[in-house]
Amino acid sequence: MIKAVLFDFWGTLVENGEYSPLKQTFTILGIRGRYGMFVPKFEGAVMTKKFETPEDAFIAGCKAFKIPVNDDAIERIVSIWQKNAMRAKIFPETIEALESLKKKGLKLAIITNSPCFFTAEVIESFKLKKYFDEIIYSYDVGIIKTNPRIFDMAAKKLGVSKEELMMVGDSKETDIYGAEKAEVKAVLVDRNGKRIYKNKADDLMGVEIFLD
Repeated sequence: MIKAVLFDFWGTLVENGEYSPLKQTFTILGIRGRYGMFVPKFEGAVMTKKFETPEDAFIAGCKAFKIPVNDDAIERIVSIWQKNAMRAKIFPETIEALESLKKKGLKLAIITNSPCFFTAEVIESFKLKKYFDEIIYSYDVGIIKTNPRIFDMAAKKLGVSKEELMMVGDSKETDIYGAEKAEVKAVLVDRNGKRIYKNKADDLMGVEIFLD
């Protein structure tokens, strides 16, 4: 029996204000190799600790790939992430879905890979905090969602077992696979109907059928 639901934030509860800031960052930095290999390494460098400024965070990302720091590139990347937050939109069904799950007595949490800038402000601007028992930021706990330990932390914070957790996200790579490694049930939100996964919902309102 599922007693708590974990949600990814960007792309799941809230729509990005810019087309994939991560993919744009990947392109601007001119990273060689596959995008799928870039994401966890970049997020591990940029999103697992606090920085004084956004520029410092993305400089750390350059250093992780041994890329010379280019001030113009860093400025472009910071601008993209700032615009992403400023132009973000809450998905139409988000509030209704969260309220429905709360009425069922479920504990809810956000678990997000995020730089220490932007995300908390967006959560506050959409007044989402009241729906969640916990909000777990990667930069606070020092690990990202591909690390199964973050799900152990979530279970402990919520006072449930991992068998009673369910993870909901829009990315197989950053949301689903980590949950599977932790033996946590996962649901993929696929609004465009382009991905294949055993537990899949068209939007957040479709998540409830997987609670049993």
